[in-house]
Amino acid sequence: MFDRVINYLDAGIVLFKGQGVATESLIEIYRSIRDDVRKEASRMEAERQGGEAARAGGEEEE
Repeated sequence: MFDRVINYLDAGIVLFKGQGVATESLIEIYRSIRDDVRKEASRMEAERQGGEAARAGGEEEE
């Protein structure tokens, strides 16, 4: 899901630059949003992997 959002943001940046319609501040806003989405995706993936590891550890103890 996050990959699709990041791809759309990247495409928007390229499109705006190519058309020459975006100010640098608009491009920076898109980059900032893209970076925030990447951080959130990484955080969620780490939580998911941590949960899987905890469940696997709990199963081994039984």
